[in-house]
Amino acid sequence: MNHRIILPFVALVVLTASPAQAASSASVTVDLNLRAGPSTQYPVVAVVPQSAPVTMHGCNANVTWCDISYASYRGWASANYIRVSSGGTQTVVTPAVAATVGIATVAYSRAYWDNYYSTYPWYGQWNFYYRPPPPPGSVTGGAGCIGNACGATRATTGAEGNTLRRSGGCVGSACATRQSVTSPTGNSASKTVTCRSGDPNCTVRRTGPSGNTHIRQRPARH
Repeated sequence: MNHRIILPFVALVVLTASPAQAASSASVTVDLNLRAGPSTQYPVVAVVPQSAPVTMHGCNANVTWCDISYASYRGWASANYIRVSSGGTQTVVTPAVAATVGIATVAYSRAYWDNYYSTYPWYGQWNFYYRPPPPPGSVTGGAGCIGNACGATRATTGAEGNTLRRSGGCVGSACATRQSVTSPTGNSASKTVTCRSGDPNCTVRRTGPSGNTHIRQRPARH
């Protein structure tokens, strides 16, 4: 299972699901790690087999991780590998899909950890696993190279909880940049520019909060 490198971001506001949104059926697309929190830094509670049915309790504000149940286990799994029924078809969970089918927005907390993991051997290591959300106005990121591939990323958290992420990199002569904005409620918009050295045009892809995408070509900048 491949994971994209994403800067951790935890919802700042606790939202409570209504009874109608409390749980719904879903399934997973791969053998999926069920973790004790919404990040790969948390320990694995169980491995959910591919295509296994799970119960969806909600997702974090960015709709990147979802709170699910499998058999007797409860934990968090990457939204990229969870499918729900939308419009009569099984669709991978995205912010647009979550809004359409009414998936609840839920926040992670110490109370969740205490409620479900008190019998696990790593239960007493909350301070080791948990990373608090970045404070408003904070900037995080990094840069580096591996061979002929170089890249950098930067995330800025605004006073209202909005997050602006910028990333870019090159592999040989192929370069790309991406900028995205995510609101505290999980709505997001992005712009991706892909260029290759010597090409007369660049591809610009814009994706709006509802998932609508517009692609156009523009002259490359020299």
